[in-house]
Amino acid sequence: GSHWRNKSPRYWQIWTITSDIAGPLIQSARGQSLSNIPPTQSNADLIFDDVKRKTRMRLQQIQRVTQFALLLIALDTLYIGRYLDAGVLLGTAMFLFSVDWAIHQKRTALGSGILVVTLTLMLSGLAWIGSGIRDTAMLGYCGVLIFTAMLGNKRLLLVVIGLMLAMVAFITHSNFSGSHVNEIEPINWYTGAIVI
Repeated sequence: GSHWRNKSPRYWQIWTITSDIAGPLIQSARGQSLSNIPPTQSNADLIFDDVKRKTRMRLQQIQRVTQFALLLIALDTLYIGRYLDAGVLLGTAMFLFSVDWAIHQKRTALGSGILVVTLTLMLSGLAWIGSGIRDTAMLGYCGVLIFTAMLGNKRLLLVVIGLMLAMVAFITHSNFSGSHVNEIEPINWYTGAIVI
């Protein structure tokens, strides 16, 4: 600054005006509030309540879509004569109504846990009684992981991943040891419809 001040008063004026204009803009870009007034507690509570409300709505939407998909797949499996699979699917769809209770109690974390753990156990059971690790139920694991990442926390995600890995290892071991050998079912239009 002193170099410019000694050189010319005009340069010094330009420097002062530029710093007066750019200073607040730089502070704002760095994330500092110009007013330096922190948000009130009531504003923070309103934002937190809005986030929880939207999470509950998302959970209920995912639950309804999942129940509808389970119903369609159950009808498909009934048509091809896989009655045990259809019973598991319909039983799971009915049990998922317990997520409504958790949402009504405003316990979103519990509802998310019920949803993803129930779906993980259902898919694992279908893989056990079906084609094992080659079953179409294994594709459902991907969807459950996406739901868990959207709705749950890190601990729930780790629990679900652990359940999935344990089930895949268990099915693989039982097939190698010969204690439970899964029969690979043929692919047809109905199994393709289940995947879709």
